[in-house]
Amino acid sequence: MSAVLTKFQQAQQDVVQRLGELEPLVREYEELKLIAERLQLIPGGSSGGTRRNEPTRRVSSSGGRRQDILRLVAERPGRTINEIGKQLGVDPTGLYRSVRALIAEGQITKRGPNLYPNTTSSLHSVAGAAVKGADAA
Repeated sequence: MSAVLTKFQQAQQDVVQRLGELEPLVREYEELKLIAERLQLIPGGSSGGTRRNEPTRRVSSSGGRRQDILRLVAERPGRTINEIGKQLGVDPTGLYRSVRALIAEGQITKRGPNLYPNTTSSLHSVAGAAVKGADAA
């Protein structure tokens, strides 16, 4: 019985040792996979919309995306970039450039993770976009 117990304990030690060896490799694999998905080198990324309960990615011009952000922030001040990304069905990381541009233009302000309209400029911009859209229809 002692030989069986010794073999079992050795197997346990081998498993723990191998897990320790594989852990950094698995971590590296996950990081590379995430990068590849974000760069759309492989399907199934967080912006690809292929997983269940994940929005389909929509492409928009930066001007259109900015108008979408302004509209959503005006509708409910205090939204976060993550909330806007979910609402628009896009990866939130793709919104940061537009948000930075809107902040630089004085259209919105950011306090912590929350976005707020600069009332006069962003409301005029949203209203102007609505009028342009109605004229085009």
